[in-house]
Amino acid sequence: KKVLIVVPFYGSDAASVYNDYICESFCASGYEVYAIVYNNDEWEPRSRKWNYVYHVKSSSFGVLPTDLDSNLIDDWVGSELTFFVAGITKELDFQLCVVAYPFLSKVFDFVDKKTKKILLTHDVFANRNSKIKDLTSSNEGFYFSTSRDEEKKGLKRSDLVIAIRVEDEDYYRSEY
Repeated sequence: KKVLIVVPFYGSDAASVYNDYICESFCASGYEVYAIVYNNDEWEPRSRKWNYVYHVKSSSFGVLPTDLDSNLIDDWVGSELTFFVAGITKELDFQLCVVAYPFLSKVFDFVDKKTKKILLTHDVFANRNSKIKDLTSSNEGFYFSTSRDEEKKGLKRSDLVIAIRVEDEDYYRSEY
């Protein structure tokens, strides 16, 4: 059994600890974990929870919106990622595909139809930058930020959405 997990980063943060926990559960259930780390960083992280890891460098990852919340859901996904996913899924039979964050959900369009698609949501990205601006009067901490409709497109690509926080779960239930 094989699971493909796609993450935009990996390190010593809460999201990575959560991803490790999920991968550890897959390993305990007999899955081999194939991880793709997709971003434009030079650092190439690894986890002991992954059997295989691929680092795909991005041509579009991390471009902030020109207006506070104007990212389109697929703005950070370049063809280098979709080509890689399409290729690896032709060679390997993945039962599950796990993607961290709605802004990488385009990956789901490139896995086999029979592959179960699981979206991990560590944050709500609808109007994220506007919320930060309202709270801090600063643009420090700005990141991917989109509209509710755009985020909903990403959610609808999955078979299952997993939220970490209860507040996020309530929001995603209302949108999904």
